[in-house]
Amino acid sequence: MQKAWRTFVGKLEADAAARLWFVHDRSGTVAEAMKGKSCDGAKAAGVAALNKVKAEADAWQPPAPPATTLTQ
Repeated sequence: MQKAWRTFVGKLEADAAARLWFVHDRSGTVAEAMKGKSCDGAKAAGVAALNKVKAEADAWQPPAPPATTLTQ
């Protein structure tokens, strides 16, 4: 049972890591879009970039982990 539990936890950790990398890879997108803009332009560019990231997040799916059951 302990081996099955470790396998299950490992797959949960892998899923969490994949989601974290998605966020990490896009962390500078909004700031980069706003860089060098006027105050009004920066707000509009930031909102547009944030909406793009939100759309990507809605469409993105982490790799599916292999099925695991906790049976003995």
